[in-house]
Amino acid sequence: MLAIAEKYVGEIWKEFNTVDSMNFKKFAVTALAPVKKPTTREEADRKRLKEMSELPDKYHEQYTEVFWESYKEELVGEVYEYAVYEKMKEVFTEFYIDDILELDSDYLRYFDRGIYLMCSRRFVDGIYELI
Repeated sequence: MLAIAEKYVGEIWKEFNTVDSMNFKKFAVTALAPVKKPTTREEADRKRLKEMSELPDKYHEQYTEVFWESYKEELVGEVYEYAVYEKMKEVFTEFYIDDILELDSDYLRYFDRGIYLMCSRRFVDGIYELI
């Protein structure tokens, strides 16, 4: 597990260096959607109701039961993944706040998204491969 952690600490630095270079050279960056937070129960319920509207009434009860079981399982993974992302961001920010403050807002969002996609998600995938 330590090897995986070391690898993705390095990935955060690679991501920061890339974004820092883009910021310095003022490369255009695409507006990115913010990092997705874990699905709320309300969001899940809207999805469930939409999906149920496409099913015959006789399947609604069974579908609801299966849907909420799946939601609980998926939520555990989403919460874990988001917590890893938050911790990576927190630690990097704590030690390198001066460097981060030099990024323009568009590049800061780009870096934030990069921590999520290129570092924390891949770290979590690496941990799951150990299981």
